[in-house]
Amino acid sequence: MPAPTEVLLRAAALQGSANDNVRDQHVVSRVLLRRFEEPDPRDGVNKVYSFDLEYPSSSRLRPVSGCGNPVFDFVPFASRSVEQKWGAIETVLPGTLDAIDNGTFYANPVHADRIRDLIVLHFIRSIQSDVIRWRTWEPMHAAFEKIWRDDPHALENLSRTRPGLYVAGAIGQEATLRELSAQTVELVESGAYFRVMIEDRFDRMRTWVQAADVEILTPSQGEFPHRGYSRAADAARLHRQRSTGRGWRASR
Repeated sequence: MPAPTEVLLRAAALQGSANDNVRDQHVVSRVLLRRFEEPDPRDGVNKVYSFDLEYPSSSRLRPVSGCGNPVFDFVPFASRSVEQKWGAIETVLPGTLDAIDNGTFYANPVHADRIRDLIVLHFIRSIQSDVIRWRTWEPMHAAFEKIWRDDPHALENLSRTRPGLYVAGAIGQEATLRELSAQTVELVESGAYFRVMIEDRFDRMRTWVQAADVEILTPSQGEFPHRGYSRAADAARLHRQRSTGRGWRASR
């Protein structure tokens, strides 16, 4: 996890692109969703069965454009740059999916790298990430304040470099800490804090799984694991997929 000062520096660097955002952000890659689409017999439009684990009653057939995108902007602050990073992973995915289909996946190690990236992407870019940021915000804020209070020398040095009237000692340090706290709250409310942290978590987890093996599981028949409108069960099975040892399992 980056230090509080590093978070502030990264957020400041993104201020110039704060309003450069991508609308209709998908948390599930459309290139992946299209693997499961089929023509709806009622209108002939390609659709997938969108199963909502939280609100099952809203589950129904939808075009890919209407699946995997929450009703809110997932990253509300400077999202274009991080979307471009994620898009670089999704752009090369079709070649790897083709390699899985034609049995050449293990002939080129780059395919395993792409699948690892895809797993990390969907782990980080999930609705749960948004829930976690609000649940962890208060304890993390308190932890950051404790870091500063436990290092009065660093806090004193920061007080000396901040604009305005310098006040030495505990009074000045407390004033600096209040300013930092207010600045951090502003970053959270604007979405800048989440923008910095989600990219940081993505980069760190991507590095963490580099050495993990990738195993491709193929059903004996059907796609995952069967076709038709019973894909609600498919979604539940996907939700329960777990890592196996140091490797990861992926189904197609």
